[in-house]
Amino acid sequence: MLIKIFNKLNKELLGMAVVLIMSTVVCVISVRINIFRYNNFDFGKFDLGNMTQMVWNTLQGRPLYLTDYFGGNVPRWSMSHVDPILLLFVPLFALFPHPLTLVFAQLFLTTILAPLVLFKIAKITLKSNLASTLLAMAYLFYPALGYLNTQTGFHGVSATIPFFLLSFYFLEKRNLVGLWVSSIITMSGKEQLPLYIVFLCVFGLIYRVPFPQGVRFKHPLAKNLVILLAVASIWLITAFFIIIPQNA
Repeated sequence: MLIKIFNKLNKELLGMAVVLIMSTVVCVISVRINIFRYNNFDFGKFDLGNMTQMVWNTLQGRPLYLTDYFGGNVPRWSMSHVDPILLLFVPLFALFPHPLTLVFAQLFLTTILAPLVLFKIAKITLKSNLASTLLAMAYLFYPALGYLNTQTGFHGVSATIPFFLLSFYFLEKRNLVGLWVSSIITMSGKEQLPLYIVFLCVFGLIYRVPFPQGVRFKHPLAKNLVILLAVASIWLITAFFIIIPQNA
């Protein structure tokens, strides 16, 4: 019995090691491309300049402020976006005050953390180390991810990729605290992302809560998913129909 468990752990660790090695390769290449683009003045106000200015202004006591088209200092949501996830990067920027700090932080999240989380999700659902490894590798070589990592600088919506995956992972593991934390971070990435959490909650209520406890909302997971669904819906409506219109 112990030998079987040991062999199983060894195979899983081997799969994760392969994913981590390839993740590191992709990350290093992406870092090199971004340094090249930065040194050749390829980044501008849209959008790395705006993102850097918002983090810097936050450190100066002006939370998420930036300069608009007309030279005025305005809050981020006056330019049609709500992405407070940037606040998570303020401590890191305080230690390393450089525009590429945001880019490198996003690269770590999307090329190192996200594929490992995806591996764990695949392991739960597919029960195969090989399939989990190949799925994580497919994510790493997905062309759209390459574009995000090398051509777009930093965006809050891109930085939320591993957090949305973690939301799904914690749903599978029935970890309610983890589900709430990762879902809130995901929703902070941009105004439309609460809709993703709405879909996740609906999926969980239909496929992950036992019947009829889910229908009667007596199951703890069902209760939390319903509340989370309500929070995500309220935040979605508030961002789109109140915050942005009133400040745009």
